[in-house]
Amino acid sequence: MPISVRKSDLTLLRLGLLKVCDYEAIDRLLAGIASHVAGEHAALAETAKAIQSQPADAEFDREFEEMMLGDERVFLGELQELSAELAIVALYKKIEISTKQAVVLALPNIAPDKLFQIKELKKALKAEGINISSLPNFRAMDELRCINNSVKHSGVVSSELSAYPGWKMGQRLSNLESAYRRLAPLATSYVSELVGALMKCHRLSAGR
Repeated sequence: MPISVRKSDLTLLRLGLLKVCDYEAIDRLLAGIASHVAGEHAALAETAKAIQSQPADAEFDREFEEMMLGDERVFLGELQELSAELAIVALYKKIEISTKQAVVLALPNIAPDKLFQIKELKKALKAEGINISSLPNFRAMDELRCINNSVKHSGVVSSELSAYPGWKMGQRLSNLESAYRRLAPLATSYVSELVGALMKCHRLSAGR
């Protein structure tokens, strides 16, 4: 005889799966790029030694080749900075997607187009009795959101981001990998906290 499963139970099961917001793939991306950059720097160091060993009458060639090596080092530094930017944007995108999936599951009455603007999200969930600002790791998620917006829109610290310690309005964004490492575990814990609040809200609305 088939087992009857209530729709609300399936919803809770699906929500439970969303409590884990994994960022391992992003970590692997950073590790892969860091490994590549380290290997390239080692190769450039060997090339620099070979250039220095050239005969004195090849001074012009040596200067030109050293200039080319300098350009390569600059490029590798920019590549590592870009990988940190990608990590920030990818992590926040993952949090946005997880948030949308969880809210749509638990509270289908909320229009999906209200879920990607933080003010609209706060307003919609507050109407359902959920104050996301009070979640323990909300500020970490919100700092990540502000960094994401600054990366995508200007490359400098926005007024929103400057409200968080360590960021000065108008400064060029820097140390983004450090910010990612600091915020990733906290921001993903926020997702778990949000899903937990949504599960509680769903149980109440289902009369459980």
